[in-house]
Amino acid sequence: MVARINPIGFRPIDAPPLSFDEVMDRMTKAAQKMNVEKIKVEDLAKSGGAPEEAA
Repeated sequence: MVARINPIGFRPIDAPPLSFDEVMDRMTKAAQKMNVEKIKVEDLAKSGGAPEEAA
């Protein structure tokens, strides 16, 4: 999920650095816009998936 809401990945190389608060604000806004219904189970499996439940 972090890769999908990465606030730094699409910034120009010569852009001034963002403060911690700016990064968190951008990530929060991007996460709120994210449609979690579009996330495929196969994608989760590729990333390691959900942890196994304890017995």
